[in-house]
Amino acid sequence: MGAVVRVRKSAVAGAFYPATPDALRSLLDWCYSRGAAPGRAGDAGDLRLLGLVCPHAGYIYSGPVAAHAYARLARAPRPELVVVLGPDHRGAGASAATSPDDAWETPLGVMRVDRRASERLEALAPFVQPDGRAHAFEHSIEVQVPFLQGIYGDAVPFLPILVTRQDARACRRLGDALAEALEGRRAVIIASSDLTHYESAAVAAERDRQAIAPILQLDAAGFTRAVRTHGVSCCGYGPIVAMLTAAKRLGATQARLLAYGTSADTSGDASSVVGYAAIEVTA
Repeated sequence: MGAVVRVRKSAVAGAFYPATPDALRSLLDWCYSRGAAPGRAGDAGDLRLLGLVCPHAGYIYSGPVAAHAYARLARAPRPELVVVLGPDHRGAGASAATSPDDAWETPLGVMRVDRRASERLEALAPFVQPDGRAHAFEHSIEVQVPFLQGIYGDAVPFLPILVTRQDARACRRLGDALAEALEGRRAVIIASSDLTHYESAAVAAERDRQAIAPILQLDAAGFTRAVRTHGVSCCGYGPIVAMLTAAKRLGATQARLLAYGTSADTSGDASSVVGYAAIEVTA
């Protein structure tokens, strides 16, 4: 994979997912067994995959729903680059933070950061800045990396972007700049987000239904309204807006819900749950 100068060490191995390679692979297999099997590369018809919504909780909770998103990714032709947009839960970084590192490490090895795409995006949008402090302890992007490594190994680089400023206008600007930065490259954009937090399973399902409906229409403004109107405590609201904005500029024409679930599906506690969705965006 070439010389690596700076490697970000895992911040959440042993917490959100196992800290040893064998245990991590075993848990990924369990996620797919409860979710959807990866299938064969390229086995996805004529639709061009441009974006995904994928949850980011501990694998024992959201992993089976995430597996639906990654099974879809595994069936698509291999991209040149995967972009992962995640929310900054601590609010410690730049408005939108790229990673200054050359690679990220998990128990499955290292995944390269696409420096060319990162630098192009930073040049197009000055509010996007490399910021290692923002990424240091954040899980929303890191939990996606072992799933990606399970599909691609170290063959496909990624572009991690942590979103601190999640207002709709800023995230639309980020999506516009990202689309321009990706022009001419075969890329998939993953919006890392959980949905409703700490409501009953019935309340969460209804609120999340209201939020998912405009996503399926590729309607970023409608999604924004639904989140506000229905009080959807969606932590990756901004990444979803940015992904939808970029994907539409890159030619997206439709979206499909791959799976929906809550933490109660594995915990058994329906009194206070977190909602999870896997959604594809295609052209």
